[in-house]
Amino acid sequence: MTLAQAMLADPSTLISARFVAVPPSGTPHGISDALSFFPTHGTTFGILTSGNVLIADDTNTSGASSSNVGGPALPGRGNSAFDVTTLEINLATPAGANCLRLDFAFYSEEFPEYVGSVFNDAFIAELDRSTWVAGFTIQAPDNFAFDQDGNVISINSTGVTGMNEINASGTTYDGATVLLQAATQVTAGTHNLYISIFDQGDHIYDSAVFVDNIRFETVANPDTQCRPGAEQKAKVPLIFIPGVGGSRLFNDYGEVWPRMQDIFDSDSDEFLKVLRLAPDGISPFDPNDPAYTTIRPSDIIRSETVYDVFLGFDYTVDIW
Repeated sequence: MTLAQAMLADPSTLISARFVAVPPSGTPHGISDALSFFPTHGTTFGILTSGNVLIADDTNTSGASSSNVGGPALPGRGNSAFDVTTLEINLATPAGANCLRLDFAFYSEEFPEYVGSVFNDAFIAELDRSTWVAGFTIQAPDNFAFDQDGNVISINSTGVTGMNEINASGTTYDGATVLLQAATQVTAGTHNLYISIFDQGDHIYDSAVFVDNIRFETVANPDTQCRPGAEQKAKVPLIFIPGVGGSRLFNDYGEVWPRMQDIFDSDSDEFLKVLRLAPDGISPFDPNDPAYTTIRPSDIIRSETVYDVFLGFDYTVDIW
């Protein structure tokens, strides 16, 4: 119940929660108060992993962080899904609500080494029944958190749900998606939300899904405003690292940061200049492009005020 409560925007909608499947050993799941893009609502969020949740916030010093939690292939789930967790959350739909939506991001140590391979750890979200099966490929007909090609969210995801290493900044994982959201239409009454994550093909190289802000909404046109499928959330907190993706910081005197003697402690030291994304809206802009210092009207730019930045410290700013 506590894990489910950490994920919900309104805990009063929670009736019950249980693990339909969970690995027999280790510590695969937990609650956190601040990591990566999360929380997106309230003060806590939930983390489900295929390994050890306790390493999620460790410094990324290894490309193969892993814990074998001993989860076997389960009856009815195919022969290639191991260390399976399926969390069932029983919810009561508020009066008038017609849409269920959640925020999530997928992280993995399988990235980038095993992209395109059979080691395709995955995240699946389903409503009222859980029917996914993992054999040579993953079949999930009731999954509502799928990529642009209709496939489950995994290291092989495409489009806006594709992974890169920048999105995993601050975590132990080698790659992550952007902050995503997925929705599905609901009717009055109670519904069961199923959230699953698993290793595919082996028991090693941890993957994780961070989930928060599970919420009911009332939308005017569910067919257009509550369509299934994962999409990038409109407001995206972003880990900002000076120099990455063509971004630069300037102090009061117009000098490029970092300099060893600089401390940013003035209200006017607020210039986050040219934090640009590539035309796909996901990848960092190529810093080797000579045009990266010029902002055009068509550019995708995220900016935010930055205060009290000390050289050598990691820091996070919300980029809206």
